[in-house]
Amino acid sequence: MRRFATAVAVGLAGTAAAAGTAHAQAISVTPPKACYLTGETVSLSGSAFTAGGTVTLAIDGRQVPGQALIDPAGNFAAEVRLGTMRGVKAHTMTATDSAGLAATFTYTGTTNRVNVRPQDARAGTKRRLRGSGFLAGPRVYMHVRGPGGYRSDKRIARAKPPCGTFAVRRRIVGSGASTGRYRVQFDAVRRFSRKTRPRLVGFMTVSLRAGSAVARPSLFGRATLAERWTTFAG
Repeated sequence: MRRFATAVAVGLAGTAAAAGTAHAQAISVTPPKACYLTGETVSLSGSAFTAGGTVTLAIDGRQVPGQALIDPAGNFAAEVRLGTMRGVKAHTMTATDSAGLAATFTYTGTTNRVNVRPQDARAGTKRRLRGSGFLAGPRVYMHVRGPGGYRSDKRIARAKPPCGTFAVRRRIVGSGASTGRYRVQFDAVRRFSRKTRPRLVGFMTVSLRAGSAVARPSLFGRATLAERWTTFAG
């Protein structure tokens, strides 16, 4: 299999498919889904193209380097790995053969992620959590583990179709949390496990910070707790 990389990365290989009888060009993606995720590999198949020719693929109008071979029956097949997709939006694949015959397939996609705002705030502050790609739901849980055996397991949202999205305001830890690094895992399972898949993991550091003489004169020189959100990993 040859591999290619563009704004949407794909792997594409020409293979023979079963003979078809349709006269209009068509392409389809397997498995059929209401929403696809970044990094997902799908099977693309096409029929009624020019026998013995080649097919090129474009995604959202941007041509992907490489070609797939069309078999004597006018069919082709390819494996496609979907690259990064921002937000929740529709995307279009277009397959065009060497004779100019073309067909399109439109799909909705997103990336599994959680945006945390603000990233830097006083400990115990409610954060805006916006998530997408939580397709294993419908419930979304937040599991927090931190210094001194800190443990918290909460159901925070209900993921909405088609792409498992949610938007809520939640505290990640309380205002009296100990200083140190906290591991925050988002998934669709009530009981916490580091083995849960799929999951999304983020990290937050709680540290001491001097108070502001302008905002709170009475706190001048006094240390307060502040949270700093850092990064996510799959």
